[in-house]
Amino acid sequence: MILTPIIVVSALYGKDIKHFIAPGNKIMITITNKSGENITKIKIKHKENILEEEGIKKNKELIYYLDNTGESTYSIEATLKSGKIVNSSGVYAESGYAMSETVYKDSISTRYRF
Repeated sequence: MILTPIIVVSALYGKDIKHFIAPGNKIMITITNKSGENITKIKIKHKENILEEEGIKKNKELIYYLDNTGESTYSIEATLKSGKIVNSSGVYAESGYAMSETVYKDSISTRYRF
């Protein structure tokens, strides 16, 4: 399985980025940092894979397309600059799903975009 991160500067696309959906056998995860501080590291656990990336600056976002056949779950772990770790619970996903994950200082919220 290949995990493909795609970094998008939201200012480049404006609000149109919110209308994307994942193609074919992929899921799309948009992670937005609203924690009030920089995120130093992001981990996405999906099936048997763990993707680790450099962090996300305040008020910026990253978009990931992950290969996904059928049903699966994923979780996110964000390490804030202060050292605090914020986790999401297992998020259900099927091929073609697009989810928005917003990292706050104490939690991560999920919104499905169909």
